[in-house]
Amino acid sequence: MKQSLFLIGTLCLIVSLHGLDLTMNRKAFPVSGARSMCGVLTCEEIITTSVSSTSDKHQVGTNVAFGSIVSLSILKRVASSPDGNSRGKKEVLLGSVTSQAPSLSQVANGRKMDGLLEAGRATMRVELVKQDDCQAEFVCQVRGLDTQGTQVLSSASLMQNPLPTTNKILDMSMMPAMSLQLLTSFQQFISQSVRGLEDKIDQVQKELVDRSSSFEMRLDNKLNLFENRIEDKIDNNNNLNKLIQLDSKVSTELDQFHTEAKADIMDSLHTLEKKVLDEQQKYLKNVSESFERTLNNTADLLSSIESDFDLHKTFGEMNLVIVRNQTEAIREMLTSGEVSAQCLRNDTTKSLEQSLPVVCERDMNNDVNKVYPKYIMVPQFTLKREILCDTQTDGGGWTVIQRRTKGDVFFNRDWASYREGFGKLDGDFWLGNEAIHILTYV
Repeated sequence: MKQSLFLIGTLCLIVSLHGLDLTMNRKAFPVSGARSMCGVLTCEEIITTSVSSTSDKHQVGTNVAFGSIVSLSILKRVASSPDGNSRGKKEVLLGSVTSQAPSLSQVANGRKMDGLLEAGRATMRVELVKQDDCQAEFVCQVRGLDTQGTQVLSSASLMQNPLPTTNKILDMSMMPAMSLQLLTSFQQFISQSVRGLEDKIDQVQKELVDRSSSFEMRLDNKLNLFENRIEDKIDNNNNLNKLIQLDSKVSTELDQFHTEAKADIMDSLHTLEKKVLDEQQKYLKNVSESFERTLNNTADLLSSIESDFDLHKTFGEMNLVIVRNQTEAIREMLTSGEVSAQCLRNDTTKSLEQSLPVVCERDMNNDVNKVYPKYIMVPQFTLKREILCDTQTDGGGWTVIQRRTKGDVFFNRDWASYREGFGKLDGDFWLGNEAIHILTYV
């Protein structure tokens, strides 16, 4: 029974181990400069517990137990042959942190790498700019010593699916693109979870094989011991009845031992199977809930877009009716006579002059960069805002849509801010995408 309890405890410790964590976050990251990141690769190993599961001199896997970490490296798999055969790939070292060089910070070949090796923890973060890097295969390796001083090696691989091209992303709405990205992340998450479960199952199977071998050795030793005792009894006492009783006792003890060992192994396997199924159901439930939320958000976005489109369509139809009515009224007035036409022309000209907005034109003022209120009416939208007119550059008459001279405004903003505009006309500002559209529509 003691051996059975030890086996159950060992299985529980194996299930509770956490493996090496290698993840890729692929999306557009806003950064200063002409290029932006397409993804961030992160590899991390944290020492949480230690279990001696084998007596081999060198352990290799994704769930080995470290007593101390010696090095952490990130490698990229590239094709070694020109035809790009996947079976002929080699691993190229991108960067590493070791006990001799515990920190890393460098920028090279479109990659920014930061790494740190400290007591009980090793991390590396690689910011990727090139699209081929964001779609490549990577391997993270950790070397160290277990609690008994034996060398151990842990590795994790990351295989990715290609992202949609830039032209396709521009033709799609933002939320479907985010849905594809979430689906890719979910696929990676499920793949890593399945690999982790497979590694745990393999380790448990190996542990069971080792335990079975140990049981067989113990049985053989006991049989040999009992045989020796029987021979001694025969030689010394030559008592047949005692030998028969001893043989019966040995058989009974062996049967009892087999029964208890089999029951303990079956209980351990049932417990492990239940834990694996519960974990798998939990992962699938989380993925399903996240995907359902994404679909709901996409439906809400499509509904909002349809409402905006119907509103714009209604405004366009109303403006078209107004233009047709005005055209018909002008035509009727023109047919009523020359005097009526002259009066209509004078009244229309005066009305149009009063309703026309003040525009930014050449030679309107000799002062340098003075702010004037501008009210511009367009067929579909109305802009009621002050604009800045440059009256000096190339004869004047230029509407300023952006100014960055004082440095008092933060320009690294989201899409909504650039759509509505920000800043003040007497300092740095951005007029706004909507205002620029209205100014250039007519």
